Amino acid sequence: LGINFVEKLASCFNCNWKSRDAVKWVLWKLGSREVADTESKVEEKVKEKIRLPDDFEPLHKIHKGDVPAYYGKQYLLKRGFTVEDMKKYGFGVSLAGRYSYRIIMPVRWRGKLKGLVCRDFTKKAQAKYLNTKGDKYLWNLPAFIKHGDLLVLSEGIFKAIAIQKSLGVY
Repeated sequence: LGINFVEKLASCFNCNWKSRDAVKWVLWKLGSREVADTESKVEEKVKEKIRLPDDFEPLHKIHKGDVPAYYGKQYLLKRGFTVEDMKKYGFGVSLAGRYSYRIIMPVRWRGKLKGLVCRDFTKKAQAKYLNTKGDKYLWNLPAFIKHGDLLVLSEGIFKAIAIQKSLGVY
């Protein structure tokens, strides 16, 4: 999702959703009480039941002999992720179906699964990312934000984790 706060435009690079009122939309998604109107709410075009793939395997449990699933784990290890990171964020892998040969990154809001961000680890897929359809949620957003809390928005989960680590808010 790209957001231009100067022009107040938002655009999803995956589903082509666009909004002319990005600031209100982000504030609404963050649960701001300052945004009382509903004009910036996004209508759901597709209702998809969000669930982990049937063959979802947590990456922190995969070992070297678990080929090809181990290649997903290796992909993250080469990018500086630890096994603890994989466990903390609930990252997994799928080898069949729509998200085959992808790292599965669950998007949760207040403990409920709201979406999946799925990254190809083979470098052979036509699209690097495949995400669930429907409402979009900000990944790893705390359930409650208090005035004065640090909130960093970034494009991409991998970048968000790197920023958290560099700021020591990991």
